[in-house]
Amino acid sequence: RASLASYPVERAMKRKQLPDRPSAGWFQQCLGAVVARLRAETDATIGLLSLPVLGQQLDGAAAQASQAYSRMIAEVAAANEVAYLPLHERQIEELRQADPPPISYREVTPAAGVGVLVQHAVLRRSLDTISRRRGLVLTTDHIHQNSRGATLIAEVIDAGLLAQSA
Repeated sequence: RASLASYPVERAMKRKQLPDRPSAGWFQQCLGAVVARLRAETDATIGLLSLPVLGQQLDGAAAQASQAYSRMIAEVAAANEVAYLPLHERQIEELRQADPPPISYREVTPAAGVGVLVQHAVLRRSLDTISRRRGLVLTTDHIHQNSRGATLIAEVIDAGLLAQSA
């Protein structure tokens, strides 16, 4: 999200105590370092999951950014010879099949987050009902996955693990 024009990068850098301004190159470098450290310090089977789609407007800036970063994840996976788990591609497929309204991505604000919590905890609406009422297919708020989005994550990871163990 930090690559989007509307993202408050300076505030996020301060809050997260980042040493550098987020960039595509730094993202790839850090992800590669994580893979190298996992290799060096564990015997874990490593798989890199692509990003969920941001928003439902597939030609919008947010969805394009999540696609570009997912490509970078694929490149890091290939360069490090680890599994690439194509969540982004699977979610794009799901959204195209569902043909939802092209709702553009909006950054989640504290008020929007509280709105979801109130609807869920006070009004007793399921996260899927909240999603449906907002016209969203995979998320409750463009980022946090509903049961359909979470199921896709589980399916992609499961398929990736099965392929690696075969």
